[in-house]
Amino acid sequence: MSEPGRFPRDRRNVDARVWRGDIPMGHTYTMGVAGEEFFQRLRDAAEITATLHEGAEEPLLPPRLYHPETLAPVAEWVRVGPGGAVDSFTILEHDADGLPYPEPQVLALIRIDGARGGLLHWIGGCEAKEVKIGMRVRAVFEPKSQRRGGLADIRHFEPAGR
Repeated sequence: MSEPGRFPRDRRNVDARVWRGDIPMGHTYTMGVAGEEFFQRLRDAAEITATLHEGAEEPLLPPRLYHPETLAPVAEWVRVGPGGAVDSFTILEHDADGLPYPEPQVLALIRIDGARGGLLHWIGGCEAKEVKIGMRVRAVFEPKSQRRGGLADIRHFEPAGR
């Protein structure tokens, strides 16, 4: 008998079963119209673009077809960046498999100049210990022949002025 207000423990489920190893599963992310336009411009012109909506003063990044607060449609696409400032960051010493990186890696939220919002991306071109909140950075793009229409078309962000 259980205590009042408590459910009796089901003794049949004491032996937990586990699946060790990889689960064969894939996924597809549909980027939508705004994402497709953003990545095409990134690939074709090495431009970071944002959406300016009817009645809004600031373009939004990541771009959206409709303003999240007013539901106003896109009035125009605007080029922003390629500079920005580090808003937050973390230093990674191990990869997703737990293996150590040869050098610590820095992943940062970068507030892009001229837009409300930003991008999560790698910082390069400096030592991890040099990265600071507010540090000015700029995008370093892959050569056009290597760009494929994804966020990796930006190789990394490096300290501005280098």
